[in-house]
Amino acid sequence: MTLLRPLRADDGPALRRLLEATDVFTADEVDVAMELVDGGERDGYFFRVAEEDRQVAGYVCYGPALFSATSWDLYWIVVDPVGVRKGIGSELLAAAESAAAADAARTMLVETASKLSYAPSRRFYEKHGYAEIARVPDFYAEGDDKVVYAKRLDGAPAPPVAAAVAVGESVGRDRGVFALRAFSAGDTIEVAPVLSFSSEEWEEYVVNTDLADYCFRWTNDGDDGAIALGLGSLYNHSYSPSAKYVLRFPEREIAFVALRDIEAGEEITVNYNRDHESQKPVWFDAI
Repeated sequence: MTLLRPLRADDGPALRRLLEATDVFTADEVDVAMELVDGGERDGYFFRVAEEDRQVAGYVCYGPALFSATSWDLYWIVVDPVGVRKGIGSELLAAAESAAAADAARTMLVETASKLSYAPSRRFYEKHGYAEIARVPDFYAEGDDKVVYAKRLDGAPAPPVAAAVAVGESVGRDRGVFALRAFSAGDTIEVAPVLSFSSEEWEEYVVNTDLADYCFRWTNDGDDGAIALGLGSLYNHSYSPSAKYVLRFPEREIAFVALRDIEAGEEITVNYNRDHESQKPVWFDAI
């Protein structure tokens, strides 16, 4: 059973071991985190420590954003690697959000990094309702951006998601979809809602038009069709794609996911065959 409690004066050594055990933070980052821990709850920094079987298993540090009446910052959230899949991180995050909301905060902000080792952290925040609202290219180092996430705590609509892709001119192929920022392998690039139509409507109204070139075959048997909104229908084909697409029938959406690291400014391609490794010839009216 997980116990969440306030920070104690003797927690320092155990929390330093946790910071080092994650194998994510640099020595300088660990030192900065420990300066806050050693300072205790003062100057707007608050803590909750998680215990499992009387052993420290994680902690979170958070507090009001400087000069803001309605926003709080999540500074650190660290979980023993052994406890990552036990939901301890989710409990710590919920505790920080509850404390902020109780103080009339409307938004929780998180700053993290874009490098590959931070991909699990980014997915963690996205899973818990955080949206990327800003990115500073090469902030921490060349190719390592500062990524800012936000979540509304008062039930208001989520903050707008920062644009990650845009339409551009693809050499020899008219238009294509290009990355506005770097993506790591496994990152979700875009989730496109779809407008679907029946196989009968496909044959009667679509198949003999230019629109067919921008449609996906929908349902498991591929008889129906769908138009992807957003930029979903504009990704170009490649047999060596940088991304794949995943058809989510119940949600009526298509997720585009990076297969490898993608650089800012690079065109993003998919294999129009559902299997991104397939080398079968592609009929462009049957994506």
